[in-house]
Amino acid sequence: IVKKRYDFGFVISFLYLTTAPVFELGSLSINSSYLLTALLAILFVAELILKRQRLPWHAPIYGFAFIMLIVVVAYTIGYLQHGTASYKSFAMAIFGEINVIVLVFLLTLLLLNLDRDRLKRTFGSAIGIFLIINIGLVIYQKVNFVGAYRFMDEFYVSNHRFKPLFMMWRADGFDRVMGSFFSPVLFGATLLLIVAVLLSYVVTHKFSKITVLATVGIMTSSVIGILSFSKTFMLGVPLIFLVAVVILLFNRRERSVRLGRLGILFLLTVAVYGFVYIALPEHMVNVKNYYYGFLLKPFGSLSSRYEGISESTVNNIAKEEVTSGHEGIATDAFGIFKMHRFFGVGPVPIRGEFLGDSQFIVTLHNGGLVAAGAYFIFYFYLFVQAFKAQDLMRILVIAVLAMGSFASTMLTLPSTLPFIALLIYLSSPRCPIFSEFNRRLEMSQKKDMDDNLHMTTDQTFNE
Repeated sequence: IVKKRYDFGFVISFLYLTTAPVFELGSLSINSSYLLTALLAILFVAELILKRQRLPWHAPIYGFAFIMLIVVVAYTIGYLQHGTASYKSFAMAIFGEINVIVLVFLLTLLLLNLDRDRLKRTFGSAIGIFLIINIGLVIYQKVNFVGAYRFMDEFYVSNHRFKPLFMMWRADGFDRVMGSFFSPVLFGATLLLIVAVLLSYVVTHKFSKITVLATVGIMTSSVIGILSFSKTFMLGVPLIFLVAVVILLFNRRERSVRLGRLGILFLLTVAVYGFVYIALPEHMVNVKNYYYGFLLKPFGSLSSRYEGISESTVNNIAKEEVTSGHEGIATDAFGIFKMHRFFGVGPVPIRGEFLGDSQFIVTLHNGGLVAAGAYFIFYFYLFVQAFKAQDLMRILVIAVLAMGSFASTMLTLPSTLPFIALLIYLSSPRCPIFSEFNRRLEMSQKKDMDDNLHMTTDQTFNE
């Protein structure tokens, strides 16, 4: 019963983070993840007090908390040194970062109460329900775009950011689905994580009803991911297969069998890409040629964000007021970072620069090389650990987080936090300091047992 309670808690948390609407208080739009953080924190604290329990020891979760503390400190120092926004604006921004840390910590605690087999069923259930909900929303958005626009603009869109999509639809009928998200980019990034998890499961497990359902989930995610016209998703899926091939070639265990399964999934996915291309209406021929064309020139997909990030461009930004419109949207923020490399300038703009659509640039802008280095050390350590263990799921999740970070603030999105918690849960709980402590404790206990045994033997002999 206790395990089922944790199962249910994680599934509800997953669905809440991926489908809950944005709450508005007056002119403020409040991310609903704050409510989940408060609720989980209250429940865990109550359980620890009432049951007199201690927090479980799992080194990666405490490593994550320590690394993120460094990031928050770097953001704070950057703001205190160079920030121009009000203390209120800074406090709101930094509170959002702290909310991410606490929520990942709490989600990981939920998972740590489950064994690996139960975790697979729980995560699979959450993904299945998420896909069912979003299939319904996608159908609604394709059948009645105007009605869907009004619904999304009312309940899911912070600061009415959905309006540009509506204007594109009115101009030439270009309708991008966004599921339960206010942005097709975030929708595509979340679907890409789902594909990574399901693909790794299908490849590493024998044929069963669950692998069939997982395959259906991959194909379904591919269809709606392409309909979102998210370049992150459309380019990310082939890259996932490429990463999986490389990892499987290093792993001798059932290598040919697993490569065969991966090959079948790849052919099915190619068929889905082809089917969606043919099924799209004729008036969208330019749109689908534009997005499918990035499969042949993937680096071209980065131009809208990173065009103009060059020495001459950022030097001009350092000298003049920030202006946008002719360069990539991340160029201004990168120029600010070049001026303040070590600690950045804090998590709020100082000259009107755009913050978003790139985890890498935002982190450099907010916390400089210190924050970026902290992130890199943590995730690189997890990657090395996963590579040594040949854990395909962990490797693919890390790869997707890296891919998504080029196009969004991937590591702080509410919808990606359950996957970061999964990554931390699956990572090795061993820690050098803790392992050494346990080793010395075991040696001490063994020595005491040997001494007691000798004393007992001597007493028996004397008698």
